[in-house]
Amino acid sequence: MATNLIAKSKEKGKKKRSRKRHTVLDLLEYKSIVGPSEFIHLKDDSYCNFLQIPGIGLDSFPDMEFSDITDGFTAFLRQYVYDLTFLTTKFPASTQEQQVYWNQKLYKLQKQRLNSNSDKYRKELAFKEKYIKQALQVIRNVERDLENQEYVCIVFANSQRDLKVRCQDVRQYGGKYLHFYDMDIERKRKLLFKINNMNTPLNG
Repeated sequence: MATNLIAKSKEKGKKKRSRKRHTVLDLLEYKSIVGPSEFIHLKDDSYCNFLQIPGIGLDSFPDMEFSDITDGFTAFLRQYVYDLTFLTTKFPASTQEQQVYWNQKLYKLQKQRLNSNSDKYRKELAFKEKYIKQALQVIRNVERDLENQEYVCIVFANSQRDLKVRCQDVRQYGGKYLHFYDMDIERKRKLLFKINNMNTPLNG
């Protein structure tokens, strides 16, 4: 979801809220991550949760469908009248799954080579090992150098019980194009670190 879409649709769908509006600045010096739902306990004793929003490639949609998307986002903001905000940020690309896969292949080849009595077969396996090691190095370089643009919805509430309901409401009102997914605790910690240490780069 593009940043300009969020900004424009917010203006169209804005409703009056009766209580204090939180911003990303409220995440500074947060207290802790609490409970089985891993909500963030803020310094004013309210709570928030991070929901990931996958990008949908707005530039690839025709004008008519693009209008449907913006209208849908406006409708979402009109239906959901509680406290929330959106954040766009860059995260290092994760290649952990690929690294696990290739490391398992490498371990299997090394084990086969050590147990083989054939010089020819050992040479073949050694060649494959070299290829896998090169592939692993490329994957590690990608993780080190590449960043992905990510979109996050931050949902706020006065209690953990209310926040659980709010997150359910957000998912319900998302519609056809706006989808919200839970963020794992490690990702939450990295995002909180990034917000609280803006000049420090994330590693992985």
